[in-house]
Amino acid sequence: MRTVMKFGGSVLSTAEDFQRLVEIVGPRHRKGEEILLVNSALHGVTDELIQAAEQAVTHTKHVSGFVNRLRRRHENALRLVSSPRIAGRCRAVLAGRLDRLEKALNAINSLQNLAPRTQDLVYTFGERLSAPIMEAYLLDAGVQAKALDADEAGLVTDSSYGKANPRMDLIKRNFKKIGTALKDTIAIITGYFGVDENSNVVCFGRGGSDFSAGIMANAVGANALELWKDIGCFYSADSRTVKGAQRLERLSYDEAEELGYFGAKIIHPKTIPPLKEKNIKALVKNVFKPRECGTLITARPRKTGKTVKAIASKKNIGLITVRSASMVDVPGYLGRLFGLLSEHGIAVDMVSTSEASVSFTIDRKDLLLARKALAGLERESERMRFESDVALIGVIGEALRSTPGIVGKAANCLGKAGINLEAISLGASEIDVLLVVKERHRVQAVQVLHRALVEGKT
Repeated sequence: MRTVMKFGGSVLSTAEDFQRLVEIVGPRHRKGEEILLVNSALHGVTDELIQAAEQAVTHTKHVSGFVNRLRRRHENALRLVSSPRIAGRCRAVLAGRLDRLEKALNAINSLQNLAPRTQDLVYTFGERLSAPIMEAYLLDAGVQAKALDADEAGLVTDSSYGKANPRMDLIKRNFKKIGTALKDTIAIITGYFGVDENSNVVCFGRGGSDFSAGIMANAVGANALELWKDIGCFYSADSRTVKGAQRLERLSYDEAEELGYFGAKIIHPKTIPPLKEKNIKALVKNVFKPRECGTLITARPRKTGKTVKAIASKKNIGLITVRSASMVDVPGYLGRLFGLLSEHGIAVDMVSTSEASVSFTIDRKDLLLARKALAGLERESERMRFESDVALIGVIGEALRSTPGIVGKAANCLGKAGINLEAISLGASEIDVLLVVKERHRVQAVQVLHRALVEGKT
């Protein structure tokens, strides 16, 4: 059995957290399980690095104090390592990495510029500092382990700073040696970043450690990927706002990917495709309750008899509606429209079309840029409306592929509750219905839809 286990930053903060990790991992390794660990930064450290890099552009007064705070925090996380030799060696590694970080921050100030390449390098130090601590705790418990940074391991990406894409052909070749070594030694490899072919460090973006874990599971031919979190499963809705939210014991790849897209912090949506390619199951587990089953994610989960698995929502959405006769008379109009958005790096979430109009959603922060990008088309249009006060609702379930009438049922539920639909569309994966409502109605819409479509109550 070969397993990739990813421990998130929310469960890596204190010395006790690292001991808990050893209690989970150690016995399984001793029984012969081959394990590759993917680590995140300690809780909150990536945010601190982002802030420190931005501040370094204008002044360096904070740099030495910031680095010393990181030193104290990470050395304190080592305090339960009993072997002075192992702890001392780890402190030496941490010291070298902190010196490198301090030099990078001072270089930002000297240039008075935070270049994308330098930015991505600085952001990786959270993972670079936590990996040797993880190694120290395992070695202290008598478990053979070796920590490697992703760039050392050969996790090759393209050069898209802040949003890297993996070079799977090169990664698979480079990870063959790592896979072979797993028979005797636990490999600990940093998540969140890789390295391009010019040896530049490139980050996957926020939540990218999950993505890293999916890539590595694919590369070493793992039987399973385990995502260890402080919340051990998916729910059918946000349990903070929906009283009837239910634990989801099983999900399909597509269902998990859609929930990740809607911001479920349990999994990054990009984690799924590398798993799907090799039919690798994923398990979401609670680090505080390791015996609980959590959520199992597979290609074809067991049928539950429910059409709708979950209701999810996404805030900070912008809605653009274009009405133009050119859509009917001029070939390629929509291609031009979406091409202009793509040229400006604007991602489109949902599209709803009719003969003479199209509505689509983007991130709210991109609305002003979209207006500039579409200025030429706006002059050709009868009307172009930009709305910033909307939210996107997803009705998600694998059974939607074969169940007619859900769109009408969802619209009817909202209508009875006095909630107007701004736009509606069937998702590209055919397992979700996408609804746009006013932001002020977002929570109520989720509650109404969950009660009717998940709980089956009227």
